[in-house]
Amino acid sequence: MSGFGRDLGHALRGLARSRGFAASVVVSLAIGIGANAAVFSVASALLLRPLPYADAERLVILWNRSPGLGIAEDWFSTAQYHDIQAAPRCFDELAIAIGANYNLTGGGAPERVGTIRASANLLPMLGARAVHGRLFGPQDAQPGTGGRAVLGHAIWMRRFGGDPGVVGGSLVLNGEPYQVIGVLEEGFDLPREVMPTLGASPRRLLAFVLGEGMAVALLGVAAGLGAALAFARAMRSLLFGVSAGDPLTFLSVPSVLLLAALAACYLPARRAAAVDPATSLRSE
Repeated sequence: MSGFGRDLGHALRGLARSRGFAASVVVSLAIGIGANAAVFSVASALLLRPLPYADAERLVILWNRSPGLGIAEDWFSTAQYHDIQAAPRCFDELAIAIGANYNLTGGGAPERVGTIRASANLLPMLGARAVHGRLFGPQDAQPGTGGRAVLGHAIWMRRFGGDPGVVGGSLVLNGEPYQVIGVLEEGFDLPREVMPTLGASPRRLLAFVLGEGMAVALLGVAAGLGAALAFARAMRSLLFGVSAGDPLTFLSVPSVLLLAALAACYLPARRAAAVDPATSLRSE
């Protein structure tokens, strides 16, 4: 032991005399140890430790490949998901999840949160359980049911203080209301905090179709008014006793056209909002 102490003291005195060399040795060791620890952590999470879900060894992820576009791995669209689901089954369960970041309001200050818009069978397929309320069921995928959402345990504790009364309440994601139907148990890990149902709500679909249709109508009316005013000025010299810019005409005609466009957009939008999105997508 005394020999080891002498050798250690000699090494320390040598490093003290060569401080630049000592600093480079310490930095090199720190970088090497840090890099190895990081690589091992990633390898352990991806290769050594199983995924924290039920029947993890049977879980697979499907990628869409588009070699012509140079895309080796891409997410499937909702329509493609329904096509695969309707094909001859080679999987016991098939679910889709679409990650995004939404603005969350209600129950506290507004904040940006990670969300996973999921099909109704995703959480049960992964073996999730609700500590309060319930998970998604087939009834939540029916048209006209409105938006539903399941909260992760972490955001339930952080934002809502672990209050069980949040189940049955509502929150707003990107301006759309969602009813909270359940809270995930602690320890069930997903990379997002809020799980809203997949697909557009009838209200959002109605607003989208109306907005798209009325935008085209407004552009057409604006272009028509501009052309009419230009034509009226050109015709002014040919008219006698009649105003080329009659206000009543320029107000009533666009109003009638916009009301007709609104009716033409509202009826199909209302019908589309009452149709199951999955049925519409399969028919494409």
